[in-house]
Amino acid sequence: METLKVIDKTYDSKLHAISISITMSINDYLELCGERIKQSHYQRRVLPPSRNKVFKRLIQDLKEGCTIPTISLAILANKDISYEDDLNEIENKLSAINSDEVSILDGIQRTNCLLQVRSELKEEQLNRFLNSKLRLELWVNISMMSLLYRMVALNAGQTAMTLRHQLEILHAPLKGKLTELIPDLELFEEGKEVRKRVKALQYQFADVIEGFMAFIQGAPEIDKQNEVAQRLERIDFLESHSNKLDDTNKQIEVFAFIISQLDLAISDKYEKIREWLPEYSGSYSILASVPTLSGICAAWGKGYLKFGAEYMEVASNKLLEELKNGDSEDPLHLQMFSEIKQGSQNKRIGEFERRLVFRAFLEFIEEQDPTLFDNYWSKALRREGE
Repeated sequence: METLKVIDKTYDSKLHAISISITMSINDYLELCGERIKQSHYQRRVLPPSRNKVFKRLIQDLKEGCTIPTISLAILANKDISYEDDLNEIENKLSAINSDEVSILDGIQRTNCLLQVRSELKEEQLNRFLNSKLRLELWVNISMMSLLYRMVALNAGQTAMTLRHQLEILHAPLKGKLTELIPDLELFEEGKEVRKRVKALQYQFADVIEGFMAFIQGAPEIDKQNEVAQRLERIDFLESHSNKLDDTNKQIEVFAFIISQLDLAISDKYEKIREWLPEYSGSYSILASVPTLSGICAAWGKGYLKFGAEYMEVASNKLLEELKNGDSEDPLHLQMFSEIKQGSQNKRIGEFERRLVFRAFLEFIEEQDPTLFDNYWSKALRREGE
């Protein structure tokens, strides 16, 4: 990046990350980030400039030399950059960044407008445009939770973004960490791979993201239609996690138990489940149910927030031991769970299932007796009726 110039640096003590102000040519910026909005499913939806009067006007203004507000990027790779480095040192370390290492936090639509202008201009006008300077904000060495926090701050006043869109800013580091922890894990990305789960350790990545959100907020119901800022405000997410921004790796390790060891143990134990519980196509399909997965994840997250990692490790080991070596053919009493669902008059069965699973597994976490799941389902059902 020959035109990259570091202007200033700031340390954010809340996010424990460095914010670096830079300039670079539009040409270098589009080489760095232009393809990201086309290739990455997990960016916000790109709106066609031709259908939006504001963007059409911005395109025309850009052709006439208009400057645009600062675009915000996150450097996803672990860069050896310290706040004590001087500006020249930081500039040298940033000079080799590539498109795989960046994610656009704020500026997707502006980037698309820049691409549109590049495609429409010719010769001298095009050269003048590409050599013009852009102002950028780079966030370096920022944790995943801090990225989410920053996304909310950047986009709170803009067009509504669903919870899933906000969370998907986490996709690259989250996916990388999970596959590092679980080498045999297969995550299918929507829009890229149309595949169904046919064995344990296979998931739609969007389902895992939803499960992770249920885990970190300790609640089973994810309202994907509300704006994220409103949702996070209602559940006090930012406040409850503001002092835990560096704890994300431990959270992911605790969360990973559900989609790895627990998934494998359930699949092995319930290998013949379709013979006596027709609603399941096979043992591998149990955690393929998003309400069930989210309910368990929420219970595990609630337990983690309430009791801590060591307590949850004990609970995990007890549950695995019962699944692997217990005498019961149905230790989780899934037949009872199925009968409860079939007898329910609740029209919103998915939400009912989430809450039921959440409450039953939370009962287990608190009592730590994996032989009493029939009692846990009964208690969960009673609480649902209260």
